[in-house]
Amino acid sequence: MASIATNLYNSATATMWVRKSVHFGLNRLFHQTSSSSSSVKGNLSKLRKKTGFSFINCKKALEKFENDIEKAEVWLKEQAQKEGWSKATKLKDRATAQGLIGLICQDQCATMVEVNCETDFVARNTKFQHFVGQAASSTLAECKKMNHSSEKAVKKILSADELKNIPVIQESKSLGELLVLTIGQIGENMSLRRGIFINAPSGSIIGSYVHSALANPKSSPSGKFTLGKYAALVLFRRTGETQSGTPSSDIGRRLSQHVVGMNPKIIGEYKPPTAEELEAQSERPTTEEEKKEKEGDGETIEDEMLKQEYLLDPSLTVGDLLLEENVEVIDFVRFECGESN
Repeated sequence: MASIATNLYNSATATMWVRKSVHFGLNRLFHQTSSSSSSVKGNLSKLRKKTGFSFINCKKALEKFENDIEKAEVWLKEQAQKEGWSKATKLKDRATAQGLIGLICQDQCATMVEVNCETDFVARNTKFQHFVGQAASSTLAECKKMNHSSEKAVKKILSADELKNIPVIQESKSLGELLVLTIGQIGENMSLRRGIFINAPSGSIIGSYVHSALANPKSSPSGKFTLGKYAALVLFRRTGETQSGTPSSDIGRRLSQHVVGMNPKIIGEYKPPTAEELEAQSERPTTEEEKKEKEGDGETIEDEMLKQEYLLDPSLTVGDLLLEENVEVIDFVRFECGESN
């Protein structure tokens, strides 16, 4: 009997030990699975936020590299670049008449870059707008590296090919490579069309204006940039004290606004009328010859900034305004998105 009891006791003990072992193993397996699942979800969320790629692609990348987020990110970008080149090749012949101009001013420098796309719908896409901002800020950062004289104004016109070779700020790729990647993400043809960089010499000021600007200026590593369909930069200097007390920043913005609205081609020359000339003009009617001379031959007065009626006050010419404010315009540039010339 004692032997039977001992055997029963040992059997019960062994059964209990097995149950505890199984229970412990299941709990351990559950916690490991739960922890692993939590880690995968966390990395999936991080990868999506970091790269902007879809849930499915990020999940596929993490599975491929056993939840290694760094390898998954590299692989995703390589695949996107391949897909982008493929799409860019297929779409390259499509017209890109829409788009945006990115403008950024910092210190004594300013840049405008035009980026085109196929439709206005894509121009309102946040990824497209982010790319335009990157193009403008990267161009400004690259051009500022050049040696510029503090005594002379610098105006550098940048072609599409030159823009493509500019390195993107804080990324190991060029604007051309980033363009291809963005085409792959958006699925519509895009092109870097042109850019311009201006460096103001000591004692001068850069005014700027963007028409149809999208919301508030956005931040970039090079400063705040503004996006829109029309933009202008005006380089000017003060020749004396202002009579109206208008700040230089306001003068620059208003002159740039005039350039956008009136589209002058050259600065031109301004000769203020004498008191006798003003009196004679008020006493007699304007002849047909004088009207024709005032209207010009399609180039002279219409295209000369200083002889144009001032956009914000047609009772003045721009030359009259500059005389009153003791301002001299050194140079200006105007971009209109999609313009033929």
